[in-house]
Amino acid sequence: MPINYCIDENRKLAVTRMSGRITASELRAHIEEISADPLFELCTGSFIDTTDVTQVDIPSSVVQGLAIGRGGQLGIGTRRLAIFAPKDPGYGLARVFQGFRSATSNMEVLVFRDRAKALAFLGVEGDLAESDS
Repeated sequence: MPINYCIDENRKLAVTRMSGRITASELRAHIEEISADPLFELCTGSFIDTTDVTQVDIPSSVVQGLAIGRGGQLGIGTRRLAIFAPKDPGYGLARVFQGFRSATSNMEVLVFRDRAKALAFLGVEGDLAESDS
């Protein structure tokens, strides 16, 4: 699956990693899965890593719907969402999501090309363990 996540209970952080070609159906499936995880509701931050995304096949209208609708639950329970997008395919998707989500939510959503800055925004010292990202 091109989208995987884990919950770092100690940091109260949801960590999602995306890779390869990302489609709308895969993103929706991820949102359903993570939203159903009771540990996700306890998270105060979310970190999404798009480093390995090679292609995004999601229209901006779908991203808008996900950002302002149920898909906004990518940040349910969280106050901050950091999207690490060092490459263009993931960066474009992240910026569209940020624009729509920030306009309709109190959650702080920022997109970063620098991993250390993204983690610092979430209050994470050092880096995440390899199994967390």
